[in-house]
Amino acid sequence: MQKLAFLGVWVGVAALVAAAEGPREPLCISGIYPSLAALSQAKTECGIGAVVPWAGSLWFITYPAHYGDGKLYQVTPELKLVQRPESNGGTHAGRLIHRESNQLIIGSYVIDAAGKVRPYDIQARVTAVMRHLTDPKNKVYVFDMEGAFFELDVHTLAVTKLGVLQKLGVTGTHGKGGYTGQGRVVVSNNGRGGALAEWDGKAEKWTLVQHDKFTEVTGPGGIQGAADDQSRDIPLWATGWDVRSLMLKVLYAGAWHTYRFPKSTYTHEPDHGWFTEWPRIREVGGGRFLFDFPSMFYDFPGGFRPGKTAGFRPIATHLRMVPDFCDWNGRLIVASDDTSVMGNPLGGQPQSNLWFGSVAEMAKWGRPAGWGGPWVGDAVKGGVPSDPYLFDGFGKRVLHLSHRAPTEVSFTIELDVKGDGVWTKHHTLRVPASGYTWHVFPTDLAAVWVRLTADRDCLASAYFHYSPFSQSRPATTDTGLFAALPAAGDKAPRTDGLLLPHADRLWFLAEPVGADGRPGEPRLCVVDQDVAIRHAPDTPAASEARDLLTKLKSHAYGFAFREDAASAIVEAKRGGKSFIYRIPKGHRALEDAPWSRIIREVVTERYLMNLAGTFYEVPREDFAGVRPVSTHNRWICDFCTWRGLLVLSGALAAAKPDGHYFASPDGLGLWFGAVDDLWQLGRPQGQGGPWLRTPVKAGQPSDPYLMTGFDKKTLELSHDAAAEVAFTVEVDFLAKGVWRPYQVFVVPPGKTLRHEFPDGYSAHWLRLTAGADCAATAWLTYE
Repeated sequence: MQKLAFLGVWVGVAALVAAAEGPREPLCISGIYPSLAALSQAKTECGIGAVVPWAGSLWFITYPAHYGDGKLYQVTPELKLVQRPESNGGTHAGRLIHRESNQLIIGSYVIDAAGKVRPYDIQARVTAVMRHLTDPKNKVYVFDMEGAFFELDVHTLAVTKLGVLQKLGVTGTHGKGGYTGQGRVVVSNNGRGGALAEWDGKAEKWTLVQHDKFTEVTGPGGIQGAADDQSRDIPLWATGWDVRSLMLKVLYAGAWHTYRFPKSTYTHEPDHGWFTEWPRIREVGGGRFLFDFPSMFYDFPGGFRPGKTAGFRPIATHLRMVPDFCDWNGRLIVASDDTSVMGNPLGGQPQSNLWFGSVAEMAKWGRPAGWGGPWVGDAVKGGVPSDPYLFDGFGKRVLHLSHRAPTEVSFTIELDVKGDGVWTKHHTLRVPASGYTWHVFPTDLAAVWVRLTADRDCLASAYFHYSPFSQSRPATTDTGLFAALPAAGDKAPRTDGLLLPHADRLWFLAEPVGADGRPGEPRLCVVDQDVAIRHAPDTPAASEARDLLTKLKSHAYGFAFREDAASAIVEAKRGGKSFIYRIPKGHRALEDAPWSRIIREVVTERYLMNLAGTFYEVPREDFAGVRPVSTHNRWICDFCTWRGLLVLSGALAAAKPDGHYFASPDGLGLWFGAVDDLWQLGRPQGQGGPWLRTPVKAGQPSDPYLMTGFDKKTLELSHDAAAEVAFTVEVDFLAKGVWRPYQVFVVPPGKTLRHEFPDGYSAHWLRLTAGADCAATAWLTYE
């Protein structure tokens, strides 16, 4: 009895201590709480379309593709996830705080200041909610992705259809943003053709501002709308893109102005517009605005307008798909569209999550880089300046210039140093008839914008490649984050295995590998949201998961991969044709390694490729736009995303729990983190080339060899001919298979010519052509 009494006292004291300490925060890995993931049974996606702090909680809505089972979620201050019972499905992403009634309208829900949710009935995919032009106290406009335009009474929730914009002068098939300002409503469309259009609330038809692809439309008032819907002094911003670059359109004092800035990724390019989601400009606390589009976060001045454009600077590029972001309780919240299964059987089950962090942590993602320009094969008028193109915030900058005029053309480069619209001359480039040249800018040259002017009419391309400073991204970084993953050539025991999200869990067909390299008996494990790894019980779900894991092991999305002595080789298909691309090699130990996953969709509608010791991002529809992420030279067996986390198999059996490595009681472990942790593995490096003692024919170009995304670049040329051979190096700076001559190198017999590319020079691809038949080596070292 005394022992029981003592035990009761001890339990009571423990309970009091626990209560005093407060509830424990849920498990968080790299800013991601697995318990906050949204999962769907739909066979498409489960993106988070909008996220808003309101009524003491964080609210978000999910969307499947097309009409479906999207849900409304509430995250409490204690980080508990509640799927709201009022959820009425749909595919929504629009949100607006209606000031006059103090209500949040998010998708098809209206939430008051006390957190009471009222769903409203609308047959639409709500992509934007805007302030009303004539009755802002009682109504808002609602824009449907298919082009229908409604008004919603914020009190009665009555919905009135006002029209279908395609019938009223608005082109495009994929509605996106909408905003009210300067006495007009402005909407965007990024579907085939695209549109930016406006309406004054009176005209029978809308006015087409520009026939291109546009997404976000907003202003300094952001989610609350303009402070004065009629004022011409409050700017309105719209974001879009074309073949040349990304665009920022600014409406100020009743007139539209255009600014251009780089594409950090080519994954958003397809004409249907499905891969862009909802890029946003949003205030994130303390008057600080962030701008994300696409796959690059920027600092953005909240008063951006002509003459006041300084402060638009890149922060970091990223891999995750970001439909929305906000600040909540002092933390930056980034919503994602993570794992989808549209054309992706390896996705297993659609699911997405939120990332919790800060701008300082975001800055550890990819260093700012990108490509674009004001002209791509455009009919340029002599004496007419191009649109301004962003110059600020990038480490190394090179301009590629080409034209098709039959005579020499001079191009004047001007800079807007302060962002005040005052232009000063920097340099003049003379380009020979139908020629090409390039210009590397000094790294210490400071300016906000750059523009070009040709001295005569011509068809011209002006395209910039921006890359980071070398010192901003070391070749190798602190590997503590990835300490559980073996280095290439490490013979220590490890756990390989296949991964698949399925039936609300993560399934892991673990395969222990001994120091002798021999695999053991595979064991099926299951992982729940608490990231506890345990052996899977014998259930129908486990049997189905095992069958899927085995069946999908070799799935490669139609790509073929191989290696020869010169490089890694990718065979990709586009438009019914096959194309060969060559990629640098990494550590030699990886060449003879056992099976590992090379390519997988881990972020919706783009691929992550792990080839020859380097991770790459690959556009779904055109491999030519590939970009390197990081070189790791580690052993990684398989990878996937699950509950918003990146999961890697192949971990060392002796790895220790460190917040990223989790293992079963018998030591079968996995690495967990965020997909944008991959940037911290180190800058891309490698070596190889299109030829290594390869028999080549005179005048026949080599396969394209990747150049973009690598820092210091050196070329070595040699051959076995008895006489000197001229080699022409060509570059494709557009990633479109359009080649321009970089330089001709004459290599004497028996000699090796070494060429260091100028610091800052880059193109997307290069290739070589020999001037005579020979066995040639073209070897590139990227450091």
